[in-house]
Amino acid sequence: MLDNFKRTRFITAQANAAIDLESAIEIELGVADGARGEGMIKTVDGDVIGDPLVFLRRTKQINNYFGLVRWQHQISDMSDLSVQAYYSDD
Repeated sequence: MLDNFKRTRFITAQANAAIDLESAIEIELGVADGARGEGMIKTVDGDVIGDPLVFLRRTKQINNYFGLVRWQHQISDMSDLSVQAYYSDD
């Protein structure tokens, strides 16, 4: 049995607003965090198989934050313009 686990929490929010008849703005924000465990290979009896230096139990913290801002403008019935910025931090 491989002694691993992964627990992640995630939340995101999105908002859209019309500025006028031709323009709109969209904002999206999100956060993901949690713990990830990687560890030893164990038998049903609890014995460790393999090199204990390679399979040491360890836990890593996972964090991610992101944001998106998008502005859209309808120039005519046949064309539009969109500008966006995105940021992510792991």
